[in-house]
Amino acid sequence: MDHTRDNPLKRFTAFWVALLLVTAFGIACIILRPITHARVDSAMEAAAEDRRALRAEVDNAQDKNLNQDALDEAFQASAASLIASKPTPGKVAVPKPAAKAPAEPEPASE
Repeated sequence: MDHTRDNPLKRFTAFWVALLLVTAFGIACIILRPITHARVDSAMEAAAEDRRALRAEVDNAQDKNLNQDALDEAFQASAASLIASKPTPGKVAVPKPAAKAPAEPEPASE
């Protein structure tokens, strides 16, 4: 910029005009955001409702056909067999190696 055409009044005016433009842009973005960002359903979201309905139907059918008493008896029998189980004969547990003491330092020979 040529120093003869530069003056503080032009700088001051340019600063405020630029600040006004930035502020106007920010306000416009705040006002236009709700208009431009409406809810859009994707194909996956549209198919999700069908999948949820099918899943609810399957869960209801399974709950109707589930025999809870027989299931509880099977769990009790399984738990009793686990508690009463004994080690298999002929199998020997692997012994743990004993911990070794740290080696003694060798005497320094002078």
